[in-house]
Amino acid sequence: IEPVKVSTDAKSASLMILGAVKSGKSTFIHELYGDRVLFIATERRHNFLAGAKVINISNYAEYLKVMKLIRDPKVQEQYDAVVVDTFTRLQEWAESYTLSKLNVEELGDVPYGGGHAAFNKEMAKAVELIEQSGLVPHFIVHTKTQTKQVPKADMPEEYVTDDMSLTTDKKTRQQVYEFNKEVPDLKNATFNALNRVCDNILFFDVLIDDNGNEERRIYYRDSVSHTAGSSLKYMPEWTKLSAKSYLEAFKDAVEKEGKNNITDKPKEKPTDNDTQYDFDALMKETAELGKKLQKDGKTEE
Repeated sequence: IEPVKVSTDAKSASLMILGAVKSGKSTFIHELYGDRVLFIATERRHNFLAGAKVINISNYAEYLKVMKLIRDPKVQEQYDAVVVDTFTRLQEWAESYTLSKLNVEELGDVPYGGGHAAFNKEMAKAVELIEQSGLVPHFIVHTKTQTKQVPKADMPEEYVTDDMSLTTDKKTRQQVYEFNKEVPDLKNATFNALNRVCDNILFFDVLIDDNGNEERRIYYRDSVSHTAGSSLKYMPEWTKLSAKSYLEAFKDAVEKEGKNNITDKPKEKPTDNDTQYDFDALMKETAELGKKLQKDGKTEE
């Protein structure tokens, strides 16, 4: 058993990228990998990414087909990473796919939560397929605005901003700070499945200063205003939005963790270790087992 070596190469780390439409999410991934990333596009908006490699899909069944195709050794040689752009749209398609399989109109139409369980299972499968694709997986996700409430007694003073309002909760009659937070536009189970495989969650934002100048940022830390997070404790709160800034911040954060077992080599590609079977050999083995069971009087078994 060899000790784990942590790579300073950020291109080895899987990402969930959050942000509003046109905040630069797709451009960032293309800038990071160039033609070594494969876009699985659920939305037709890659016309201005010159040189990008894109597979456009229109439904969940096509996604499943692509997941099989990218295991081809020729594809593995051509790409380092794969990105679903956007996973928000894929989630919608997966729900329609699940409803069709169950022959119902709503997930709640299946008794005892069976519809929701089937959908969650399908989304876990969707994530597992790309996680085991052999390429570094990335997920681009739209955000939505969610109103949050935190009791005044639980809110540290340094976190209070001008965007918060102090009000009284109608049920508890407690004073609470109310504010809006940008969160992933995903169901909780879907977000949890993605969060399990992502090394970093990046939030992209566009700020306008008093002079009307635009500044784009990548946020690496969760806050009261947005969702973000990193597996590295020394990642900064934010950097300018560019692949160069991200690469430098990641390398610096890894090096600050300690000098032992750190490498500048990319992390090895994730692999699917499932056994490869020969169909004819399986058929022969099955027939032999069937004969043995029949001989022992266990035909039904």
